[in-house]
Amino acid sequence: MRVAVLAGLSGAVSRGVRSYARGRPWLLAFYHPDPAGFRDMHAYRADAIICEVWQGTRDKVLHAAARMPLVELTDDVPGACCVAVDSVGSARMATEHLLGRGLRAVAYANFLMDPFAQKRVEGYRGAMERAGLPAIVFDGPAADRRRRRRGSAAPTVEQALAAWLV
Repeated sequence: MRVAVLAGLSGAVSRGVRSYARGRPWLLAFYHPDPAGFRDMHAYRADAIICEVWQGTRDKVLHAAARMPLVELTDDVPGACCVAVDSVGSARMATEHLLGRGLRAVAYANFLMDPFAQKRVEGYRGAMERAGLPAIVFDGPAADRRRRRRGSAAPTVEQALAAWLV
């Protein structure tokens, strides 16, 4: 079976897929989920796809899934088998663990602006709210760039985080 693996630069995903495929009659081909990767994957004529859906690739992945089996590793894609992390639950559990250790000033540094990071922020905020504590989220460099484009004089994420730590 020819299996196309559309995955980002995550070595963990590649290692996991390779480990799982060991001993199976699979011929793996790894592609980056960008236009060139999709073009090369179609030329490969895969029998199945294992992929990470990234922003901007959902429509292409769904189009490919209409013709072959698809296992999605990051998000819920209609009509696909999905192996997804519970981002809300994992952030909630991590926050509850820290609170259970007696910490009360717990902030979340959100340096990725993808949908999965936003779900983790949701889990963190929920745990802090249930504990009756303020949820403090520091967004990353992308947020700084957006503020600068709008002409905001707000402190950078680094400055705000440094002030909170003092």
